[in-house]
Amino acid sequence: IVEALACGTPVVSTNCGPVNEILTGELKKGLVSKGDFIALANVMAEYLKNPIVPSDKNVERFSFGTIIKQQLDLLNDSDI
Repeated sequence: IVEALACGTPVVSTNCGPVNEILTGELKKGLVSKGDFIALANVMAEYLKNPIVPSDKNVERFSFGTIIKQQLDLLNDSDI
């Protein structure tokens, strides 16, 4: 999902695993309940007409620089 967002691809997904932590804000409109095939089909049809394209802000959260900074901050905050 993160790779799709980085490519600027609108994402539709079932709510499984950490997807609800990745698809936040307006991107959450592409998230449907697991097993709800009707909702999945409806959201896919809607995205064909009106796709929600991820913004740079959505993608930046997962950039190499952002992740490394978060990891270094964790190390700096620990008692190691």
